[in-house]
Amino acid sequence: MNRLTLLALLTLSTLALSQQPEEDAATSYPCPLQGLKAGRVTVTPSGAVELFDGKKRLASVSVPDLDFNAAKASVTCEQTRLTLSSQLPYKATTHTAELTWVSGALKVGKTRVDDPSSRALAKVEKELQAGNIGAAIEALDSISYPGQSYDQFEMAARILRRAHEVATTRYKNRDAAGAAQVMEEAFEHFSNYTEPPEGTAPVPAARLTAIRNDYGFFLSEAGRHPEAEKELLEVVKAAPERAVARLNLADTLWAQGKKAEADAQYREYARRIPRKKWPAKLLERCPGCGAAP
Repeated sequence: MNRLTLLALLTLSTLALSQQPEEDAATSYPCPLQGLKAGRVTVTPSGAVELFDGKKRLASVSVPDLDFNAAKASVTCEQTRLTLSSQLPYKATTHTAELTWVSGALKVGKTRVDDPSSRALAKVEKELQAGNIGAAIEALDSISYPGQSYDQFEMAARILRRAHEVATTRYKNRDAAGAAQVMEEAFEHFSNYTEPPEGTAPVPAARLTAIRNDYGFFLSEAGRHPEAEKELLEVVKAAPERAVARLNLADTLWAQGKKAEADAQYREYARRIPRKKWPAKLLERCPGCGAAP
């Protein structure tokens, strides 16, 4: 390697090094503390704080556990108190530290971390346990940067499963309208998270079909027949051999006066289920079903 080539490589290397970002570069802020003519303070991302009066460095201190994000930070200086506050990147978490300028020294006082996302998630858990599906979803919606705080697809699946448990209990307690409402809230939320990026459904198809069938049934029992018809048609489309969905669909069609369409679904049900298990209403509504094998 000749001298010119070596010199060129060294120059390029030096330029590359000079362009590397400083990982803990300090940001400077005006800081008119008591007794200072041109006070300013510098803070690094790792929490190293230096106080200056003009160009003269007066004090330095390290604030333990302070994650300082200059892009979302505020620095206030009043009398002898210095307050640093910073929100973490892509999170709602805020770190705050209070320092005092006393006898020529910076002293670290209170430090605190405020994490509203964790509080909201705790509320979600509490509401889910209590069976308050709408309140749980509302708490989730209050979270900033949700993708950084929890798995949105798994949470949507949890909410749907829990809603199904709550709705089933309500129906058994003769509250079909309440059961339908709970499922409606859950499905409205779940519809945004049906398939995560990796392509794996958060709720297995068979399980989702069973839950949707029950939702359609609750809607029908609550007298919300057009909505029930829509849900149950989707179930039949996804699982043509699911006999109970055929029966539920037939019943909600019958309730709307759609006798011919109901008859077709009753016949499909009868074709799949042994006669001894038919409900009494079947032959009343579909006399021709008696000819089914």
